[in-house]
Amino acid sequence: MAGSNALISAAAYGAGLGPLLPGRAVDEFWVDPAGSGDGRNLDHPIRTITGAIAAANPTASVFNRSTVIHLAPGEYRELVDVTKPDIFLLGSARYPGRTRIVGDGSTVRSTVRVLAPNLRGFGMANVFVETGYPGSTTVAAPAIMLETDDSIGGDSTQVGANSQNYNWLLDNVMVISDGTTTAGLLLAGASNGRVSNSTFAGCIYGVALASSRTPLNTPNDVHFENIHFYNNVTADINT
Repeated sequence: MAGSNALISAAAYGAGLGPLLPGRAVDEFWVDPAGSGDGRNLDHPIRTITGAIAAANPTASVFNRSTVIHLAPGEYRELVDVTKPDIFLLGSARYPGRTRIVGDGSTVRSTVRVLAPNLRGFGMANVFVETGYPGSTTVAAPAIMLETDDSIGGDSTQVGANSQNYNWLLDNVMVISDGTTTAGLLLAGASNGRVSNSTFAGCIYGVALASSRTPLNTPNDVHFENIHFYNNVTADINT
């Protein structure tokens, strides 16, 4: 059975998708840390984000259909690899601290990472991300890493056809660390995207733009809107 958090967040599930996913059809999964179902409806959430991604079945070459994975409030102690295109992770409330993806507290790697060539159509909103949780050791790794192996971060023709000026989106995302997390957000060639209404604090770098990883390219055409930086150790933005 899912915990009471699922009931608290039920009204928020699906809200506000229009501005985030304009013109898109959606397939949906529901996740709750207390869940024990298959995630295919609100009453039977799956327990992990990783499990929901594994169950998702995006349609090859169809750009304007997303798999929206609804995250109930709670703490997700897992490392999330997005290994499929058109995945959207949606926290259940506008306050990202209610939905927390915090890693396993020991493995030195990004907590949320989108690996090439799966950045097409990726989105994440209303989520807090860290590389450790209370009582664990924060690891020296990026909290979020977005990677592509081409110069535009996706198919620009498909982006234009979908009436969007971005291929991926982070909205209302918060990373607050203890000075160990290497970057709140690492863009490893991840171009043609948007980061909005987000906060990066207490990291070595708030946002890092990687250009030295062959065959990755220097990110370009990334739109930043209403971004807040606080107490990052070396720099807010590292190029």
